[in-house]
Amino acid sequence: MLDSNKDNNNEAIDESDEYTDSKSAEKYREIQTTDDMTDKSLSYDELIAQCVMFLAAGLEATAATLSMCLYAIAKHPEVQQKLYEEVITFHEKQQKSSADPYETFHSLKYMDAVIDETLRLYTAVLFHERVANEDYELKGTGITIKKDHVVHIPTYSIHRDPENFADPEEFKPERFLPEYIAHNPYTYLPSGAGSRNCLGGRFAKLQIKLALVNLVHRYVFHATEKPLEQGVANGLIITKSVDLKIEKRSSFVK
Repeated sequence: MLDSNKDNNNEAIDESDEYTDSKSAEKYREIQTTDDMTDKSLSYDELIAQCVMFLAAGLEATAATLSMCLYAIAKHPEVQQKLYEEVITFHEKQQKSSADPYETFHSLKYMDAVIDETLRLYTAVLFHERVANEDYELKGTGITIKKDHVVHIPTYSIHRDPENFADPEEFKPERFLPEYIAHNPYTYLPSGAGSRNCLGGRFAKLQIKLALVNLVHRYVFHATEKPLEQGVANGLIITKSVDLKIEKRSSFVK
């Protein structure tokens, strides 16, 4: 992004004066891709917007998903135990090896499955939306999506559809283990899909794994009788309160 941010970024790429940065004015127009386009530098505003979106997607999503991960494993002690055993194995390997911990994180397959199942069952996004940039016929359906039409993708409903996931209301991380995956990849969309998928998705998942490796290693999480409190705002499912009991493990591998 820094390489794309040039000194003349207040100018439109076609050298017209129709696009200016908000530092000097609040005049914007959409820059459309053309065949003769050879350059698309980022304006200062565009650079800041990308950074804000990256942090919002990668940090706020991390906090929400981590909370729901801990809630889910507290409700399912057998899942928490399997996760703990994997974390212990991870720490033991780290003590005996000089391998880069970042690379070793890829071996935490059950943790990946727990996070993926959390994002399926407790996705923060009710729906995604995309705008068609040309007419497109959905083959075999007789349906044509017209240019500029908004396509509404009901993520929450797709994730809980029994045609996509068996026992959709049940928390079953095993369904995301490589040897058991049976769903179509486009029925699992917590971060969208394709070239417009979530900018901070991978960053968020890495942070969640770092947190879980340390938290599950040191603490046991217990469910309480207080129900989960959630609400909806601007197409997002907002978790208002996650109530858990936390017990420090009597011993753990340092």
